[in-house]
Amino acid sequence: SRPSVKTYLSTLELDPNGWTSLFDMLDDGDGLISPKEFVEGAMRLKGPAKSQDIIAIMHSLKMLHRSMHSVDQVVKHLREHTTIKLDESDGNSL
Repeated sequence: SRPSVKTYLSTLELDPNGWTSLFDMLDDGDGLISPKEFVEGAMRLKGPAKSQDIIAIMHSLKMLHRSMHSVDQVVKHLREHTTIKLDESDGNSL
């Protein structure tokens, strides 16, 4: 890795050995990290997790779980209807 990046991360009291996972965590999904994303993310990573942060994560996970459950229900519904249509048309099912 680049020594200058490791030195900079050490200066910020961030683990320089885990910089690739750090950048993955800071990325908003576009594969790039803006200076603003880096600064805001690095500042949040310093120090212990706050209760507010943990509650926000728990809420996000709950919402994700609900969304996944909804998708699961739609898939089950589509499977049931697809099987019925195939059974009615040519005797085959999925």
